[in-house]
Amino acid sequence: MRFLFVYPNVQRVWAPRLGISVLSAVLKRKGHETALFDSTMVRGPEIAPRFLRKVEEFQPEAVGFSVLSNEWGLTRDLLRLPALKSIPKIVGGHHPTVDAEGCLKHCDYVVRGEGEDALAELLGALGGGGDASRIPNVWSRNLLGMESRNEMRDLIGDLDTYPIPDWNIYAREHYTRNFLIDVKPGTRVVGQFEGSRGCPYHCTYCSSPHVMGMYKGKGTWRREKSPRRMMEEIKDFEARNGLDMIYFVDEIFLTQLSRLEEMGEIFSRHVKKPFLFMERPEMVKEDKIKAAAKAGAYSMSIGVESGDEEFRKRVLNRKMEEEVIVQAFALARRHGIKTHAFNMVGLPYEDRSRMIASRELMKRVKPDTAQFSIFYPLVGTQLRELCIQEGFLDPDNEMPENYYAGSVLNMPTMSRADIIKYQKILEILCGREGLWADFLWRLYETFPAALTLRRRLKFLGEPARYLRTYGLAGSFRRLAFKFRRRFGTLPPAPVQSEISQPYFYGQKGN
Repeated sequence: MRFLFVYPNVQRVWAPRLGISVLSAVLKRKGHETALFDSTMVRGPEIAPRFLRKVEEFQPEAVGFSVLSNEWGLTRDLLRLPALKSIPKIVGGHHPTVDAEGCLKHCDYVVRGEGEDALAELLGALGGGGDASRIPNVWSRNLLGMESRNEMRDLIGDLDTYPIPDWNIYAREHYTRNFLIDVKPGTRVVGQFEGSRGCPYHCTYCSSPHVMGMYKGKGTWRREKSPRRMMEEIKDFEARNGLDMIYFVDEIFLTQLSRLEEMGEIFSRHVKKPFLFMERPEMVKEDKIKAAAKAGAYSMSIGVESGDEEFRKRVLNRKMEEEVIVQAFALARRHGIKTHAFNMVGLPYEDRSRMIASRELMKRVKPDTAQFSIFYPLVGTQLRELCIQEGFLDPDNEMPENYYAGSVLNMPTMSRADIIKYQKILEILCGREGLWADFLWRLYETFPAALTLRRRLKFLGEPARYLRTYGLAGSFRRLAFKFRRRFGTLPPAPVQSEISQPYFYGQKGN
């Protein structure tokens, strides 16, 4: 069958969705033909016409959307287009997995959870005239409106047995303009890879515990690829696209010491590329971080989320002590690995004291970079239910395409305007100490107009910041990229307040 993937990238950030590459490879192995419609750099009003043009050119026999929660609005609009009326419409990904019932009202099939086997079976049934209503992981709705809701199949046991992802279903710009391209000066190509699946933790703001519950009794939740298989994928990507920097999308990375040591041996001999990864503070141990450094670790992103220890434990279900967080950053520095801190603002019951606590913790851990995202209560999370119960969130409100630019909560302890104000202050002053930093904190708190003035005058410090962050050669490349975009040879970028740019928030010295 001819199958058209749709990537409704409403945030317009250059970053491939790895799941599409994986599924495309699986379908091609089964003899299907795949193509991709990617909305990454398409302006809003142009998305539907471009999509219809792609449908006309490719003539798909089925269309599949990979959907995050903030992409559901655009996805639903595209599903309603008359041109798709006679084409089987399939949705999968994070949002349909946790809200299959809501999504099924607008499509023919919902693939829940891991889609490799389910999607292949579904297309096999559609193409061969088989019964598509009894496939595990798939919910369906027929022409009479009758629904079929099937159980979850067993989790994939051995990730090594599936084909190497179809990297080149994406435009090359996803690798050469990747949102992480400037993390390390001199990087021209960034590849994104999956080394494992299944975060075993139960953070209340994350939907992973919900999905874990869906798979109860269906196999081992935490699974890891072998270092040799990871090397094979990396070398395959490099042969096709070139490669300067690796980004592992795994929720946690520093698990089994023996696997990390094997990775160190294999990567140091055969890969020889720096990589970025994410980790929880309590997973960072001396022997593990040493093995990661040998393998080529360049930067580690650590989830901190809030500087208030009691709040982290009680509301976020993150049980680590503050000293564990401080030690994690210190161990990374000791082994020459840069650090990036994940923080959130606008969490339930947020107030000024918690903002100050986050600032104080960042002063202690001293990350190289940090981000302060505005919290959004995602479908399928415990904090969403809490926000509804407390009256902070109207459950009928549409989710915004971008939940980084403002809060959707109405809380008595902090207004939406103050949440945005403190987010900006924390980004600016992250890690900065001393009387001048304290003065700026009070100035920005008391006179929010000073924040606006600072943003307007920020360009005056750009040359020094570029040199400090990217180096001389990297600065020229970055400026050339902005020049081409400004004068029309590249699509215009979204405004800074509308997208998440994790590695540019909180740069020291801003």
